[in-house]
Amino acid sequence: MSFIGRGEERTVEILKKLYPSSRIFQQMPIRDLISNESWKQLGPEHSKHKHDIVVITTEKDIVIEVNYHHGGIAEAKSDVYKAYLNDAGFKFVTIDDHECKFLFQLKDGKHDDSWQDWIDVIYALEKAGVKPQ
Repeated sequence: MSFIGRGEERTVEILKKLYPSSRIFQQMPIRDLISNESWKQLGPEHSKHKHDIVVITTEKDIVIEVNYHHGGIAEAKSDVYKAYLNDAGFKFVTIDDHECKFLFQLKDGKHDDSWQDWIDVIYALEKAGVKPQ
């Protein structure tokens, strides 16, 4: 079972516009992204992880974690994944709720799309050193 978290679907919609000629996948297992040797080094808790979004571009492939209400444990795990993903040639990006103004907001249980969503996603990409093609 895959869990699509808050903000993830909207982020995918925005990424499709920022990277129109790229392939975008959701809930991609870490095992499919790193070498078998690297995967074997991960502990059981880390080896089952699925990354929220993977963008396959013509220049640098990107792995994105959309973090809504993730705490210190998720941040520590991200540090582990980031090292392995960087070694595999990916750029690792986190979109954290505490750095977004609107992407994770709900009004009456619903998210109203806004330009601020774009700004939130672009800010996270820029912070990680990623530029749209």
